[in-house]
Amino acid sequence: MVPNFKPYAINVAKPLLNLGYIARRAALDRPGGFDTIFDVDGAINRSLSFEKLKELDQKTMNELGQSDLSKTRLFVAYMKNDDYDDHAVAELKKSPAVRNAIQFSIKGFDGRHNDDPAVNYWFIYRLYEIMGNFGRKYE
Repeated sequence: MVPNFKPYAINVAKPLLNLGYIARRAALDRPGGFDTIFDVDGAINRSLSFEKLKELDQKTMNELGQSDLSKTRLFVAYMKNDDYDDHAVAELKKSPAVRNAIQFSIKGFDGRHNDDPAVNYWFIYRLYEIMGNFGRKYE
């Protein structure tokens, strides 16, 4: 069931949306890298079979697609060669909920998931911008 909340903004850096996909590509794309994903996925699904991991991603996208983001601004910074989830931004672009958002701003940075700290600075700047919309100052 989709939660009934309507955030003013969602600010994300390096989105990890497809948890099943991350696990499925771990052996070839990130050998010895992020095995914690199997614990995360195992807590959600009893089985870590290829099909169950694909179903997990489909369920996530279905839930997202049912969300009401019509009053929400989305800010997403991502790595163009992300070695965790290189499908996240494409999936977000296809989501009916995201297409219905007031604003969807994306910024891509060259490199893999942990290559460029500029993505973090972009995220922080967006956070300051959101705070400013509520009259909150930052220093």
